[in-house]
Amino acid sequence: FLKFCYSVTVVQPKNGSLTVSENEAKEGDKITIIVSADDGYKLKGVKAVMEDDSVVELTEEADHSYSFVMPAGAVSVSAKFENNGRNGH
Repeated sequence: FLKFCYSVTVVQPKNGSLTVSENEAKEGDKITIIVSADDGYKLKGVKAVMEDDSVVELTEEADHSYSFVMPAGAVSVSAKFENNGRNGH
């Protein structure tokens, strides 16, 4: 019984960065997403979608990372950051 590997693609956001624990994973594997905002910004949201645009459910971990269970298909991870209003602009 062979399990296929599927790709995990990161769409690098503006005003921050995204890192995933694996660039390739089998169905059922747990993938961790590390998010870091640039100075003056905060995370607005993280999204993981499959190629058919169906959304992959994310779990927020205690350390503010996110995780998801790999579905049977490639996943694209993206994030949005917003100005946190503390830098006077």
